[in-house]
Amino acid sequence: MDNLLGGMYYKDKICSIVEDHIGPKENILEVCCGCGVIGKAILQNDLAQNVTFSDIQDLSHDHINFIQSDGLQSITDKYELIICSPPWYNSELPPAAILNHMAPVLWQDKDWKFHKQFYKDVTNNLTDNGSVLITNCFDSRKPSEWKDMCSLTLRDIFIYDSHILRNKTIYPRNYVLWWQNDK
Repeated sequence: MDNLLGGMYYKDKICSIVEDHIGPKENILEVCCGCGVIGKAILQNDLAQNVTFSDIQDLSHDHINFIQSDGLQSITDKYELIICSPPWYNSELPPAAILNHMAPVLWQDKDWKFHKQFYKDVTNNLTDNGSVLITNCFDSRKPSEWKDMCSLTLRDIFIYDSHILRNKTIYPRNYVLWWQNDK
């Protein structure tokens, strides 16, 4: 169940952002999809005709459109919207007790290697005027500190305060960045 935490926390938030600010799209890519909770919610809310799921491994084993990929390395198509909930922390040790029992690939991004590569590659997989929604938290990096990595236009920052989920899991103060390709 732990692999669902990111998706379960963000699915309604991402759906609201898409519905209120971006609008429904034909083709969406969910990178770092885990079990695909966010992409499935997008489909259930009729916010996309097609969702392609991608991660380093298929944790749900039931995705219809799944591409095994480390970030965007194996992605060749272009999408109108790319959603990504990547590892949040550039640290050796888990910064929160909840992460102690999780594989580092789920939370650790040493030297921001994943983020740097993602932001470098994302324009190759984004349509003109396409958007990117990417999650992060204030404990790891402030929203303005990502600007040096990304050539896209930062359209908005959606900030969420901590709250308690089931099993007393507390999320740190976090946000979703909305980037747009202004081509």
